[in-house]
Parts: sequence; structure tokens; C-alpha cells
Amino acid sequence: MLLSHIKDQFNAVLGLAPILVDNDNSNSGVAQNGSALEISNVAKLTILMPVNIPLVTNGETVTIAVEIEHSDVVDSGYETLETLDSKVYTGTSEVTSFTDLIRYDVDSSGAKKYVRVVVTVTLSAAATDSCYTGVAVVKSGKDKV
Repeated sequence: MLLSHIKDQFNAVLGLAPILVDNDNSNSGVAQNGSALEISNVAKLTILMPVNIPLVTNGETVTIAVEIEHSDVVDSGYETLETLDSKVYTGTSEVTSFTDLIRYDVDSSGAKKYVRVVVTVTLSAAATDSCYTGVAVVKSGKDKV
């Protein structure tokens, strides 16, 4: 009974395929839209983003901006539900790489039927630096009215 209850309360889904931003492509500063996730009756979303930054040039930055968008329709009409705090990584002469797990807890009780995560990674030294990330979304608390 308890296991069934836990299974009903939590559901992890992939919100955005892995993202690579580096000096070999031109997507620095370009918003990457995640897949639409149906969230009927879900009160809380936990956004998990593993981050691997193998190189940040001394004095340069890698900025990760995250937005949650929502819509009543799966493939159009998305508007901002919440803009989350950006994470900024700054290279120093001693530290040139970072590994992190970013976590956001989002109240989705006021959200429409579908949400998606939008991530923008911006490299101040786009010719040399790189960043790998992705998004997993954990849906929980099926008590939304």
C-alpha cells in the first residue's frame, strides 16, 4: 500500500534532452525549449539540472538561465509561469572547470495543463569555453484542485 502511494505521488520525466554549448556551435545565448509535460493535478515540480563545465576561461563566465512556461495546448501558446534564478560560473586562474547539480522547486498549482522548461546557456568566451547540461523534472504532490 505504501509503495503504491509513493508511486502515485512522484513521477520523474525527462524535461529537456542534453544540451551542449561550446566553441564548435552557435547556440550560446539561444533558448532551448524542452518537451511539453502534462501536469494535471500536480502541485509541485522539482527541476534537476546536472552541469558539467570542462572549461571556463579566467575572468569569463558561463550563465545558465531557466524559465518555466505553461500552456493549455501541448504545442503552442506558451507563456512564462516562472523565471528561476540564473546560475553564473566564473573562471579564475585556479578554477577552470565546474561540476554541479542545480535544483529548483516550483509551485505548479497555478499552472495550466502543460509546462516546459526553457534553458539558455550563455558563454562570455564562446570561442573557447563549453557547457554540458540537461533537465529532469520530478512531478509530485497530486493535490492540485
